[in-house]
Amino acid sequence: MGGMKRSELPYSPLDVIRSSPAHTILASLIDATGLQNEFMNASEVFAPTDDALRPIADALAQDLELKEDEKAEIVRLLLHRHRIRNPIKFSGLYCTEDGGAQAFVDTEGSDVPKRVHGIKVDATVPTQLGRVHVLSQPIIPEEPTFCSM
Repeated sequence: MGGMKRSELPYSPLDVIRSSPAHTILASLIDATGLQNEFMNASEVFAPTDDALRPIADALAQDLELKEDEKAEIVRLLLHRHRIRNPIKFSGLYCTEDGGAQAFVDTEGSDVPKRVHGIKVDATVPTQLGRVHVLSQPIIPEEPTFCSM
């Protein structure tokens, strides 16, 4: 933490995202889908930058055939892969407590993820509740895989 007391850190991952000029699209998507609590209370958040999310946001905005609720569901699925609450760490996996969504994480021998689903983690920002890992690409949802406990 570089000499900072835990109480001096931003409170939640959502606070970091909302205060970052590089994450305005992510903050807007979180608010638009009502996922504020999930991102506030997440232990690990993988936060793609505006440059990474802009093509997806632009494509959704221009798609006239999708209904608004369909667009919202696409965004919810996308955002689901970008946050984990109370991860249980297995070799190479971060799993949710209930064995649900997982992230394939490469820590390269440290406590901090260096890659998630093969995407380089550009920076990690600690918060009082967890960590935000900055990504230059979004994690594109695939078929859900589940952790076996």
